[in-house]
Amino acid sequence: MDNNEEILKLIKDNPVFIFSLTRCPYCVRVKSLFDKLKVKYGVLELDKLDRVKEEKYENALESMNKHYTYPQVFVNSTFIGGCDGN
Repeated sequence: MDNNEEILKLIKDNPVFIFSLTRCPYCVRVKSLFDKLKVKYGVLELDKLDRVKEEKYENALESMNKHYTYPQVFVNSTFIGGCDGN
């Protein structure tokens, strides 16, 4: 399975899925929001992957969504964006 297929499977298998970075305050904020709302979500912390795998995921996500910042949030397989801090 290539990176795009892996990404699509993660998105499809979870009603809410977040591609995140553990060190990113916006990622922390969006996960906290879903936690407060008691919405279960899947998450992949890209910075916990080895650097080669992280870069492959980042490149695939940017290619698929034309979006290169994090978090990247999907609801019902639709990319809804991230978090602007407001």
